[in-house]
Amino acid sequence: MGDELLVETNHEVLAHLESCPDCRAKIAERRELAGHLKRSMRSFDEAQISTAFAAKLRRELKEEALEPSLWQRTIGTMFRPAVVASFAAITLLVVASAVWFGAFGRLPLGGNLSVAEAIRVSFTELAAIAAGDHENCAVKFNLKEIPITLDEAAAKFGVYNKDLDKTIISAISTKNANDALSGSEFVESHSCIYEGRRFAHIVVRKNGEMVSMLVTDTDLPLTDGEIIAATGTNASRAAGFVVGHHAVFVVSKLTEAENIALAGSLAPSIRLHFEKLRA
Repeated sequence: MGDELLVETNHEVLAHLESCPDCRAKIAERRELAGHLKRSMRSFDEAQISTAFAAKLRRELKEEALEPSLWQRTIGTMFRPAVVASFAAITLLVVASAVWFGAFGRLPLGGNLSVAEAIRVSFTELAAIAAGDHENCAVKFNLKEIPITLDEAAAKFGVYNKDLDKTIISAISTKNANDALSGSEFVESHSCIYEGRRFAHIVVRKNGEMVSMLVTDTDLPLTDGEIIAATGTNASRAAGFVVGHHAVFVVSKLTEAENIALAGSLAPSIRLHFEKLRA
């Protein structure tokens, strides 16, 4: 993306992309994200360098470049507080940009959002993709690519896929009658792709409605286990939470309260599933 690869490596990557639609979609998404990030950072007030500071930094750097290049004078100058502060500020800006790039799967366009607001917007966008997967996979089965088994996905895309369906089945079968999961019936499980994003997908039926439990990768810095109601699409609603570097969604046509209750009931079992993988 940044044209920084060796020529040989670049050829290998291009050859791989020609035969891998998943990676092509990822690269396209990253390029779009990079453009969004650049535009958002330029309009994000808290990330702007003040005009006075920028002018001072340019002046000091010019003075340094024009001075005689004596080693002792250079060493002494490098540790002047003003220069140290200048470089520290630049480093902080670079790190902040990297955090933004890693934190948001997609950045919202327009307006100045706080970091917390931007994270929630990104989570809502991710929930909308999960809801689209539910409608086009569990309900209509209208996917462009044929799903694969969770065991295959565990070998190719992440060990967390393995036995995730068994975790859900166990949670359903061991819950009390008053629990939100009561009356749920396991239907199927697989790994599928929607809008270029891969999900571990477990489908159950509750009160005659299809309910999807979807797990995907994310680096959104949300509190582990915090249940968040996020509007999915016009047809389905979603509630989700984050466990480590994964987002978990419950999507259905049930009420928002029912989706939140389902997500809350599943959270302990799914969290334990990931803890066992890290052990």
